[in-house]
Amino acid sequence: MSTGINSNSTIVKIDDLLETELENEVIIMHVKSGRYLDMKGVTADIWKRLKQPIQVSDLLESLMLEYDVSESVCEQDVLAVLAQMTEADIITVTNA
Repeated sequence: MSTGINSNSTIVKIDDLLETELENEVIIMHVKSGRYLDMKGVTADIWKRLKQPIQVSDLLESLMLEYDVSESVCEQDVLAVLAQMTEADIITVTNA
């Protein structure tokens, strides 16, 4: 299943979320569904970088500056995380 997310996509958090940070994790409640999500480690770091709408290429660049990871591995892993966030209905994706 393709999510259509690529390096030119822009990622935006949806509005119907409540969230809190606890040390190195983020707890999110999806208000409409009542579901809770727990993000830890790099996934939580990715989530924190979505405070404002961000282009995937900028997200990848900022992560590669902080973590010792190749561009191909970073892109593959980040696109997988963003696909999961899309499926959980906590982000929207727009393509240029």
